[in-house]
Amino acid sequence: VQLLQANRNRIYAFILSLVANKNDADDIMQETTIVMWRKFNQFQKGTDFMAWALAIARYQVLSYRKQNPGSRLVFGDAMMAALENESAQIIKQYDDRISTLKKCLKKLKDNDKRLIFMRYEENCPSRLIAERYGYSVRAINKALARIHDALLRCIRRNLAVE
Repeated sequence: VQLLQANRNRIYAFILSLVANKNDADDIMQETTIVMWRKFNQFQKGTDFMAWALAIARYQVLSYRKQNPGSRLVFGDAMMAALENESAQIIKQYDDRISTLKKCLKKLKDNDKRLIFMRYEENCPSRLIAERYGYSVRAINKALARIHDALLRCIRRNLAVE
């Protein structure tokens, strides 16, 4: 459940990139989830869950294409392979960026971490944060902009090194 929850959006994005129709992607995602539940005992713990899940999603997309040949948008096999490859690379880059963001967040000062946590984890608007700490909304927004800038520089620096 945790693996599926953590990766659901990436799997769905992969499917959507291949079918380009939200309703179809929703149906395929549902079928993919069902197949993953049925076959989860075949997943080897410690291996790449995303690779396993995307392989299942790919087969579900292919199955959908066979069952719905009159679909509005149908790609040839070469185009499907290119889209799959590109989607997988984008997902990998996304994972790398999230991992790097987590590393950069750990480097922040405690006050900056607290601001980011309140803003994005607790979903507090700047006005509420300002009220809690006795600062102006402008001061909170400036602090958040400074933190965003520091995080962006840290991410770019780390990704360039990698």
